[in-house]
Amino acid sequence: MVKKSFSLDLPYLNFSYRYRQFDDSLSFFTNLNCFQLDICQLSAGRFQGSSVEISSPNVRIDRHLHTRLMKLEGAPVKTWAFAVPMFPIWLLFDDKYQLEDNYILLGPPQSEFKMIQKSAYGVYLIYFSEAFFFQLCENYHLPEPTRLLGSAFFNTSALSASRQRLLALRRSLSQLFERASFALVSHHRDSFLYPYLINDFIDQLETHIAQQLMAFLAESQEIKPKKTTLKRSAALRQAEAFMESCAQADITAADIGRAAGVSQRTLEYTFREFYGLSPKAYLKQWRLNRFRLALREQAPQGGRVNEIGAEWGFWHSGQLARDYYRLFGELPSQTLSVAGKSLVV
Repeated sequence: MVKKSFSLDLPYLNFSYRYRQFDDSLSFFTNLNCFQLDICQLSAGRFQGSSVEISSPNVRIDRHLHTRLMKLEGAPVKTWAFAVPMFPIWLLFDDKYQLEDNYILLGPPQSEFKMIQKSAYGVYLIYFSEAFFFQLCENYHLPEPTRLLGSAFFNTSALSASRQRLLALRRSLSQLFERASFALVSHHRDSFLYPYLINDFIDQLETHIAQQLMAFLAESQEIKPKKTTLKRSAALRQAEAFMESCAQADITAADIGRAAGVSQRTLEYTFREFYGLSPKAYLKQWRLNRFRLALREQAPQGGRVNEIGAEWGFWHSGQLARDYYRLFGELPSQTLSVAGKSLVV
């Protein structure tokens, strides 16, 4: 749910600013409306996150922070998306790239990706249309995007360039959000200043920061995944597909290993490397997330906790309540109640 929010919409200036705090992962990632996302919270404890959006006529930049290990799968909807990490942090992208620093993630519209975000994750997301992307290339005398990016133009990719380029871009993004917080939130009653402030913010988004991003892309190279990582990621995908096809079944680690075509030892190593969890622990967390989503979706129909739990292989209501509370910081009945109230409102 949204704990705190502040919004400033100035349609006559084609500008908006939004700040929100969340205590629920589903609400937080639903807020990322430039993506179609399927999410799974893998670390225990109540989710805490914040989101800030700044939008101009051609560019939108978000800053997102959260506190839990998350698995995300999805795609940008209509825009190009560039993810700039706020600080060095381990990230697993598309089961291929184990990244820590000096990278930008690139997502063309409708290009699918998978991402494992560690706890205490922070990212800037820069969005713009393909038409504006081509315009930027022309403005800065760069090859058109298909030549500039090569194969990365068509697929989600991880790109690296000089550390100085990334640090300069990070610094500009940090300063943008600090200035916006001070000028637009702290002094939101001084609306007579808005036309002067907003024009400066638009220039920052569409000229200064866009230029720094294009400079990074101009000298970037696609990061190549290691062959050993590719082999393990293929087994991981097969294991996950098998688990998802057995939502109610009581399956063992041996069953999962056979489906993935690897030994139990290799399976255990792979899941702990990628998720920090055993295969069985991952399966339980995944089912709890699906159960949580089902509670939200079935609240309008007056769904019962026990009946919904059984659909996801949870037969013991007391154990389900304890496991659910440990992961999400609330009881299943509370999730169902809050979802029902939000729909009534």
